[in-house]
Amino acid sequence: MNEIQNPQVGELAEDFTLSDSTGTPRTLSSLLTDGSLLLIFYRGYWCPFCLRQLAEFRDLFDVFRGLGVGIAAVAVDSLEQSDRVRRQYELPFPILCDTQRQLVRAWGLFNANERDGIAVPAVLLLGRDRRFRSIMVEGVATRVRAADLLQFLHSHPTAGNSADDMPPNAQRQRVIFPSLMDFGRAIWNSFTKL
Repeated sequence: MNEIQNPQVGELAEDFTLSDSTGTPRTLSSLLTDGSLLLIFYRGYWCPFCLRQLAEFRDLFDVFRGLGVGIAAVAVDSLEQSDRVRRQYELPFPILCDTQRQLVRAWGLFNANERDGIAVPAVLLLGRDRRFRSIMVEGVATRVRAADLLQFLHSHPTAGNSADDMPPNAQRQRVIFPSLMDFGRAIWNSFTKL
C-alpha cells in the first residue's frame, strides 16, 4: 500500500466520476441519490475470493436496496474485463472501472506490489451526505460477509443517514470460501483475451 491514508469515518468524500463496465460515466453523487452506498473495492477479475464476495452481495442486493443502501463495485480492471464479471455473475449493480488508479490512490486503497497495481479489498459505506459511515479494509481471503453486514445494518438503522448514526467499523471479517465455479471463472478470466 502507499503512504496515503484511508478515509476516516465522518470525513466527506469528494465527488468523483468513473466509467462503469458499460462505458457509462457515473459520479459518486449520482450513486447516492436514492440513499446510502456500499462501495466494494476488489482486487480484480482473476481473484476467486473477490468473485465470491461479489456474488454474496448480488444475492442480497434487494435486501440492501430495501434498507435504502445501494451497491457499486470498484476495480482497476478494463471495462471489458469488468463487464465480463458483471455478466458472468449477473450483477444487478454497476462495476466502476478505475483504470487510471486515481480513486484507489486517493483513498489509500492502492496495492502497487501486484499486477501493475490493484485495489486493496475494502467495503466502504457512505451516507447520502457523502460522509464515510464505515470503512472496512480487508485481506485477500478475509472479508466482511454480505449477510454479516446486512445484520449490522438491521441493528443500526440509517434513519439520519449521516456518519453519526453508526458506530465505526464494528463489522467482523471472516474467511470467504470461493466455490469451484469461482476458481474456474477466475482461471478462465486470467487466460482468455477479450
